[in-house]
Amino acid sequence: MIDYDSSIWMVRHLFSLKGSVIPGALYMAIPSGILCVLIMIFNEHFPDFQVNFGSKSIQAASVWNAVTVSLLFALGFRTDKAYSRFWEGTTLLHQMRGEWFDAASCLFAFSKLAMNNKRKEVMQFRHALGRLMSLCHGRALDLLRAPDEEAGNSNNSEEGSQMIEYMDLGGLDQKVLRYLMHSKKGIPGTRSLTFNNVEVLIHMMQTLIVDAQSIGAIPIPPPILSRVFQTLSRGQVNLMNCSKIKTTYFPFPYAQLIAFMIQVLFFMTPVVMSGVLEHYHWGFICTFMPMFCISGMNCAAAELEMPFGDDSNDLPLQKMQDEMNSSMLMLIRDEADLLPGVADDCSFEWKFLAHDLFNMDGRSARELHTFVSDEPAPEPKVPSPKAMAQPGLPAIAPAAAAPAPAPPAADLSKETSGAVLELEAKVIEQTRMMDKHLEKFQKLDQTFDVLLQGASGLFDLLKQNAELLTAVSKTAADVASSYREDAAAAASMGPSQRRTSSDDLMADVADERQMISDGSIGPCPAKSPSAATDSTKDSAQMPLAGTSIQSPCRQHAAKHEGLMLPPDLGTRSLS
Repeated sequence: MIDYDSSIWMVRHLFSLKGSVIPGALYMAIPSGILCVLIMIFNEHFPDFQVNFGSKSIQAASVWNAVTVSLLFALGFRTDKAYSRFWEGTTLLHQMRGEWFDAASCLFAFSKLAMNNKRKEVMQFRHALGRLMSLCHGRALDLLRAPDEEAGNSNNSEEGSQMIEYMDLGGLDQKVLRYLMHSKKGIPGTRSLTFNNVEVLIHMMQTLIVDAQSIGAIPIPPPILSRVFQTLSRGQVNLMNCSKIKTTYFPFPYAQLIAFMIQVLFFMTPVVMSGVLEHYHWGFICTFMPMFCISGMNCAAAELEMPFGDDSNDLPLQKMQDEMNSSMLMLIRDEADLLPGVADDCSFEWKFLAHDLFNMDGRSARELHTFVSDEPAPEPKVPSPKAMAQPGLPAIAPAAAAPAPAPPAADLSKETSGAVLELEAKVIEQTRMMDKHLEKFQKLDQTFDVLLQGASGLFDLLKQNAELLTAVSKTAADVASSYREDAAAAASMGPSQRRTSSDDLMADVADERQMISDGSIGPCPAKSPSAATDSTKDSAQMPLAGTSIQSPCRQHAAKHEGLMLPPDLGTRSLS
């Protein structure tokens, strides 16, 4: 891949031929322009030929426009698919490298737990894993790059393999190297095994991991170790997706159609332009430019369709392999097992970290503010002694100076004191703002408590109303049941009996009202205990239905006789 400066106009790379599609575009554009000039010369010597041929007619230009638009549509489709394949290829390769490095890093970290007890086994496991991982990544890139290689087996891919550098292949066991060589090219005198080297190496690494876990070189629980196998498998899946791009070309019908239309335009453009233009130079230019653009787009799409290879515009496979080798070398170094920590004299206070962060280059906070905002910073506000004496606000001390050439003592003291005072003022202001926000939050919390209490009281009131409604509905049901029983009793009586009883009761009610108005009788006997007792004693001597009722209380008598009064009796009697 070509590294270039993408600044405007790209003047430095305007005439660069490495990885350029300009030569391929010129191969089609220049002959077409020359053909246009030749046709114009021929038309000058034979003017009738141009008219008879019809190159000056409007229909010829319309046909040329239709062919050009169709070709541009097809080229746009091919360019879009080519760039998608190119971007997907680089994405999958980076994902593959990331997955495999993550698996190796986890295994190196797991093996650190057994470094004290089984150092020899751990070192053998680490070095074998690093070499196998480098070889596996390199063989994967070689598989994608070799044009004649299929399924990891090719008899003429040694030339491509030499360009990929592996990490110390001689350090691997000879049996492993012999098996890898035989699985790639076959044992002499026998049939070729035609194995995929990447799949063989993946299986070897998985076997190595299982063996290291069994001997205690990786003292980690199996559920956690299974994540490493999943990471290795995801890297293998990404490699298979890259192989899909390598083995699946742009559809042949589209490529054939685009090539045919370009050839048609190669001859049609000079004919049409020679009939429209009169000057040779304009004929050459107007024929050259369309053919140059169309041919250049087609060549660029063809370059991007296959991102794996040794061309200038292909992905930098060797650079990716170098990065993988560097990663494996980093893991093998003893310093990779260092346990991160903090210094004994490090500060755990936020104010010191903030002071160091905003004064890394020795500038004060006002200078940093001016540098960032391009505006003069306000004068620092020196806090009053009362503000400095607030409880819970620690004093701020200047951070330790970096080991650099120190300015004069007076200037350093003045600059440091000004920065400290300004930082203290900022801290005080921020503290006050935090106190205000905290007070607001406390008020909101109290409001929420009041709302919760009101909601609880409302719930209790609703519960009481529900119980009251239940009691009312039960009472209404009892009254309705009593009315139904009275109606049934009244329905069992004869018409004459109901009429006589009703007349007697109406007469008794009239007499009773007269007696109450004269003061001859008191309240209803049914409302006083003594009257209720007398009424109960006289109930046995009451006449049957149809006789006159002498009770002073009409309702009391109706209760003892079990009569159902007419619904309009009370209205008539009271009226």
